Amino acid sequence: MKRIFFDLDGTLAEWKEAGMRELKSRGYFLNLDPQTEILDFARKLAKKDNIEVYILSAFLTDCTALEDKNMWCDMKAPEIKNRNFVLNGTNKALSVMKILQKKSLTDEDILVDDYSKNLNEWKKYGGKAIKWLNGKNGRGLKFEGPRTGNVDELARLISSVA
Repeated sequence: MKRIFFDLDGTLAEWKEAGMRELKSRGYFLNLDPQTEILDFARKLAKKDNIEVYILSAFLTDCTALEDKNMWCDMKAPEIKNRNFVLNGTNKALSVMKILQKKSLTDEDILVDDYSKNLNEWKKYGGKAIKWLNGKNGRGLKFEGPRTGNVDELARLISSVA
């Protein structure tokens, strides 16, 4: 069964440049605007029986980021029940492997993220990584792999997994 992990900030939700003080302020993450097209796509996938959809997002400590992100998901993506939040800076691939009790990821473990570091780590551990281009990233060549900012193309990339 395919498992698709969607990043939150910069993927399902708009990424806004901010300093650490603003990032740690109450409501910052709660008030991020949804990226409607990809969010609607993720919500539709979550209703399918043959796909497990997850939100996989990092959070800052010593603030309300985790609480804000959970409330954002409750309001904007209630269909996505699988939510994994990891400490900021944590390797998402290793965290998911631990949660799923797997020794490695497979092509059926797909990460859609806007951050090259997460994508490269995901690939290193055997998963399929797709870079989401949000208009504020993707200018460098730090991630070699599929990349798109178009939901139709994303659907094709996800479907191409054996």
